[in-house]
Formats: sequence, C-alpha cells, structure tokens
Amino acid sequence: MAELTKEYFDEKITTLTTHIDEQIDELGRMTNTGLEEIKQQLDVRQEMEVPKRDMLKTKQVLHLS
Repeated sequence: MAELTKEYFDEKITTLTTHIDEQIDELGRMTNTGLEEIKQQLDVRQEMEVPKRDMLKTKQVLHLS
C-alpha cells in the first residue's frame, strides 16, 4: 500500500492550487468579456435614443402619430 506522506499531499495541493488559479483566471476573462459586451450594447442603445427621439418629433410634426 502506498504510504501517505507530506510530500505526496504537498504535490497534490500544489497541483490543485494551480488548477484553481487557472480556473479563476478563466472566470475573470469570461466576466470581463461579458461586461464588455454589455457595455457595447448599452452604448448602442444610448446612440439610438437621439434618432428615436427625432423620429418621434418628425411624426408629431407630420401628424403621423
């Protein structure tokens, strides 16, 4: 039977810690990408407010609404 030693546990903990660090980094990248996409969508919405407002004014002047 394999002997459980401090070195064995240290190796396993190091491997696990490295894996966890990689997963945290990946989660950070995914979060950043998601936030950038949301920011881009919000920017487009803000840009569309002015043309939308102008269109409504035009409809009112032309008595279309």
